[in-house]
Amino acid sequence: YINNYRPQSPNLIFSYPWSPTATPPSSYKDFSITQLFYTTNRYHDLLYSFGFNEAAGNFQVNNGNKGGKGNDFAIVNAQDGSGTNNANFATPPDGSPGRMRMYNWTTARPNRDGCLEAGIVIHEYTHG
Repeated sequence: YINNYRPQSPNLIFSYPWSPTATPPSSYKDFSITQLFYTTNRYHDLLYSFGFNEAAGNFQVNNGNKGGKGNDFAIVNAQDGSGTNNANFATPPDGSPGRMRMYNWTTARPNRDGCLEAGIVIHEYTHG
């Protein structure tokens, strides 16, 4: 995951063009990655407010002495090329990174990107 593509922004303004009619999904890769990052982080914060914190095994690099094991961030892959028409989340024990894989949907015309459907992202993150 460290060597995978990530959007760059010298000003830390991650705003990328997108249109509902844009095809193929690879044409809006930066938008997709940014949206997936945003959705998972917002959901992480919501779950934290419900008690899914460090001691409960949430996904964080540094737990700040609040319990649980650190270095267990969530790796989220947008437009993962290892599959289609699905998504998944692998959840190892606390202290190891979880991994979400979001695939493109080829059964729809035009093809669709699962990262842009919050219901799929939230469903998969909840497996963690």
